[in-house]
Amino acid sequence: NEKVADELNLESVKIPGISLTQLDGLIASLREKIQVQDQKLKALAAELPSLKAAIGDIEQRMNYTRVHQSGTSLADDKLMLLQGWAPADNQREISDYLELKAVYFDVADPTPDDEVPIKFKNNKFARLFEPIAELYMLPKYNEIDLTPYFAPFYMVFFGLSLGDVGYGLFLFTAATLAKILQKSKLSTSMKAILSLVQVLGASTMVTGLLTGGFFGFALYDLDWPIVQALKEKAFFDNNRMFMLSLVLGVVQVLFGMCMKVFNRIKQQGFKYSLSTVGWIVLLVSFIVAALLPNALPMFGTVHLIVLIPAALLIYFYNSPDKNPFLNLGIGLWDTYNMATGLLGDVLSYVRLFALGLSGGILASVFNSLAAGMSPDNAIAKPIVYVLIFLIGHAINIFMNTLGAIVHPVRLTFVEFYKNSEFEGGGKKYSPFRK
Repeated sequence: NEKVADELNLESVKIPGISLTQLDGLIASLREKIQVQDQKLKALAAELPSLKAAIGDIEQRMNYTRVHQSGTSLADDKLMLLQGWAPADNQREISDYLELKAVYFDVADPTPDDEVPIKFKNNKFARLFEPIAELYMLPKYNEIDLTPYFAPFYMVFFGLSLGDVGYGLFLFTAATLAKILQKSKLSTSMKAILSLVQVLGASTMVTGLLTGGFFGFALYDLDWPIVQALKEKAFFDNNRMFMLSLVLGVVQVLFGMCMKVFNRIKQQGFKYSLSTVGWIVLLVSFIVAALLPNALPMFGTVHLIVLIPAALLIYFYNSPDKNPFLNLGIGLWDTYNMATGLLGDVLSYVRLFALGLSGGILASVFNSLAAGMSPDNAIAKPIVYVLIFLIGHAINIFMNTLGAIVHPVRLTFVEFYKNSEFEGGGKKYSPFRK
């Protein structure tokens, strides 16, 4: 047979070890097994709620045992002393419960040395930004929670960093559809995240009107009366966007210094905040003198009347408990740090302009690629154009959204928190309850 095949130049083919009928039977058998396994999985899935309840019960007993073991035994193990923390809002509820039990309890305010856990108490808007605050550190018990104060800045910074009306519309629409279509399946935390995405998407749509970008296209090139009217009121060129980023930096840094004043008043007392008040007055006076020289001439009589008290506060009240000469030295050192640090802090906000500009350029590049790489074929041209457009903008949205999340976080935790004199190190309140 091999000789005949060679002579006739035939190709030899091996016959399978199993017939087609046997393969069909094997496939049918495997499908039946898959159906059986699916039925078993569905039966097990029905037990998930009871399993979760059992796990929760075990965790509660573990927590109870942990608390029981952490108590201090007294009077030959006949008494046990337990100490815990509770929000002031729940004091009456807890007291009423303990009065029904055979226990003695005492309610006391925390001392400055106590490590008191903290619980956020924010409005609906600021609550959306609590996960961002938790990325760094929680505030101490005696510190001001900065979440509601950085939240509006973060919202605006995100919008400027992404800087495209179309991208903002995409984020807002995607988050809204997810909340509507998956309403019953979403956890509380996921709903909060989607609400945050909606807020950030809306911010991007509004701030995107400053540059007029819409998926890389120049929105203000449209010769529509409403668009041109909007352009006259809202359009910012690159120079104005650059200045806007610097102005926002100055505003947030000064606002952070104001928060530093309130933090010091809360933690140490008013006199410890006087040096920071002096710096705020000094910096604001220079800004006003530079912007409004007719109203406040630089180093004029009125300006000097403002500068002299500010300088006295800076150089003699930075450490009220120390002697004046030491205060003067510390004040000079603070002056050096302020002169170098504040400039660097404000310049850091230029990244908002740079991110928005680079994202807009990449978006227009993908549009050009989609138009330039599309063939002349009437059928293939729109298909290729749409594919390049979708893939390019998907990449750009992902990368720019990542940058729009990370860089405002950096500005918040480095520049704003530093100028607010945020220490952090707090522990989140975890209630002991069923």
